[in-house]
Amino acid sequence: VRIIRFPKKSFFFLLSRQPGFYKIFVRESTRRLKTAHSMMRAIAHDKVESRIASALAELAQRPSACPVPGEGIAITRQEIADLTGTSVETAI
Repeated sequence: VRIIRFPKKSFFFLLSRQPGFYKIFVRESTRRLKTAHSMMRAIAHDKVESRIASALAELAQRPSACPVPGEGIAITRQEIADLTGTSVETAI
């Protein structure tokens, strides 16, 4: 992760001058907020098995997760637990 920090005034100036950047910023912020909301809802209401299945299905859709079709996904139990908001023991 790379974090860039600059003054709020400069950021709003950039948004006002670059409509394309503004659209991308709003779209990405909205996507991240929806993803976080979905995860919080799932943690509160869905069974762990369902959350794990959903996480694995989502990962399988990413080209980087399965470089060779049919070879499976390389992921640890800890990563599964982190993705689904549970403990390693429960993810097992």
